[in-house]
Amino acid sequence: MRSRTCSFRLPVAALLLVAGAGCNQRHPLAENPVTPSPPSTIIAAPPAPGPVTLSGLTLTPQALTGGGTGHGTVLLNNAAPSGGLNVALSSDDPAVAVPPSVTVPAGRDSADFDVTAQAVPADRQASIVGSVPERSASASLALWSVQPTFFSFTNDPPYFSGVAPARRVLPPSGAFYGFCSGRQVEVQVSEGSRDTWFARVTAPPNRPLAVGTYDVTASTVNGPNVFLAGAGLNCSSGWRGRFTVREADYAANGNIRHFWMTVDFRCSGTGPLMRGDLRVSGIATGNPPPPFALSCTVP
Repeated sequence: MRSRTCSFRLPVAALLLVAGAGCNQRHPLAENPVTPSPPSTIIAAPPAPGPVTLSGLTLTPQALTGGGTGHGTVLLNNAAPSGGLNVALSSDDPAVAVPPSVTVPAGRDSADFDVTAQAVPADRQASIVGSVPERSASASLALWSVQPTFFSFTNDPPYFSGVAPARRVLPPSGAFYGFCSGRQVEVQVSEGSRDTWFARVTAPPNRPLAVGTYDVTASTVNGPNVFLAGAGLNCSSGWRGRFTVREADYAANGNIRHFWMTVDFRCSGTGPLMRGDLRVSGIATGNPPPPFALSCTVP
């Protein structure tokens, strides 16, 4: 007896429908194994930087005695581009020399330049200007003359409380009194009721305070030394640096015929630089000599 085999044929479309029935079922969002992408975030581009240009000019010190030197600094509003930025320089006074230009190197926002002053017959002001095509900046420089009797000093920044960037005192507004005793010279300067300064300058042991340059360090307390006090010269821990005696002419009785010293000091040897000039010719204006006997070590 022969067996019969039954076969059934379904339309192709029906097969596809049956086979896809389980695959096409959608899961709720919480059951979806695929994490949805976050919404797109638009980040604005940073604003294009403005053009690099000159923002200022400073001078250190702010005053120079004839023949002195200092430096200036040009400042930019941002770092200089590749190749640097050239700043033209000029002075409105023939007694002040500056280079024709200075270049701020790429990646830097400042550059220094030298300033040199010639001797002038009387005190006056000069102006130094820095320029780029779209902008200029200037700073004022005091030019101080060398007089028979005067006192002046400048301080470098940072300027501490009570410290003046620059001071200048001349007769007759300032009264100068001084004398020599042993190997010391003492001078007092009074500007009326406004301010008073005092200086005591000491030579090395057993030597007169003669023309020459002297170093003042912590190890020379008993050697050459300078004590300075008064408005704008605040230093409780002592001045350290160098002083130069340019003129030294004393009488044996303690009278000062001529005395001139320049100083380059730092408070404790680490603070901002202080430069000063003190010159007296003869016993000062209107003050009597001290009421005690003096004996000066004359060079």
